[in-house]
Amino acid sequence: MYKFIFYFFYELARKRNNDPRFLASGNVFISQVIHLSLLGAVSRYYIHYTPVSWSLSYGESKFYMMPFALLWFIIIYFYYNENRISRLAKYYGDKILTLKNTVFMALIILVPLLTGIYLASHYK
Repeated sequence: MYKFIFYFFYELARKRNNDPRFLASGNVFISQVIHLSLLGAVSRYYIHYTPVSWSLSYGESKFYMMPFALLWFIIIYFYYNENRISRLAKYYGDKILTLKNTVFMALIILVPLLTGIYLASHYK
């Protein structure tokens, strides 16, 4: 699924951006954060367990998570090297930017995001 997300945004940004690999890696990172946040919201809503909690203020917790997030993004960026991108191009071909794939991409990103927001806002 993340390979599809990467190549979709890579093809979308290839004509307009000098480094479409950076943009596509960023979108993969954001979608992985959304999916992990959904898992956290589901675990918090249904079993009342918060997966990542440092007993600090909100700002301090986010500050301590930043190096891990940066490292995670760098790993994603170097994972999708030129060799892997060429293999994805052979696998997906030229017709990845279709209406069907755009709707599928919106579902992959927006449904978990909206579900996570709903669960997080209705937590008691």
